[in-house]
Amino acid sequence: MTPRVRASLDALKRAAPSAADWIDDRAHWLEWSDLTRCLVAGDEDATSARLLEAATAWRLAKEPPKPKPGKKPKKGQNADGTAFKP
Repeated sequence: MTPRVRASLDALKRAAPSAADWIDDRAHWLEWSDLTRCLVAGDEDATSARLLEAATAWRLAKEPPKPKPGKKPKKGQNADGTAFKP
C-alpha cells in the first residue's frame, strides 16, 4: 500500500474512529468502492455519519442469527437438515 493511500485511510479513521475496523477490512480486501460511496464532498459530518452507518451494517451482518424465543437449536447428525434419510 502506498504512503498516500495509508495517509488517506488514516484520515478516514480519524474522522470516524468507531468505523476504523470496517475501514481496515475494506482496505484489506481492496473494496475501495465501499469507502468512496461514503464520501460526501465538502461535508465531513455527513461522511462520518455514512462511515458509521456502513460499519454498523457490516458488524450486524457478521453476527450469527439469534434463535427465536422458545425454540431450541437442533443437535445431532441432522442438525442442519441435510443428512440422508433412507
